Amino acid sequence: MSRGMLDNLKHNRSITLNTLNDLCNMLDCDIKDVIEYTKD
Repeated sequence: MSRGMLDNLKHNRSITLNTLNDLCNMLDCDIKDVIEYTKD
């Protein structure tokens, strides 16, 4: 995981789907465990 990716996560910036996929693989979890959708 790169520093830029960690910085984006830390500062609540957008990330790519590839990053999300990497997180799920690293944490051995499903996408629902990492993100939550809330309507504006």
